[in-house]
Amino acid sequence: MKELGYGDIVPTFWYGVVVKAGTPRDIEATLERTIKSALRDPKVSKRFTDQGVVLKISTSTPDNFTVHLDSEI
Repeated sequence: MKELGYGDIVPTFWYGVVVKAGTPRDIEATLERTIKSALRDPKVSKRFTDQGVVLKISTSTPDNFTVHLDSEI
């Protein structure tokens, strides 16, 4: 990127989980709690950092993630 004149670019990536439209809210809530719990587990974050990933965990609500997805599209 630097050779193309963009300067020092720091690439970032994000990951999210999506479910089928109409999925009951209680199932969404269970997934949200489970994923947030897993991301707080030191063994999970170690798997990322062992691969050289600088991990910055930021979680959201299903509604906020929908807004984010819409803005990315």
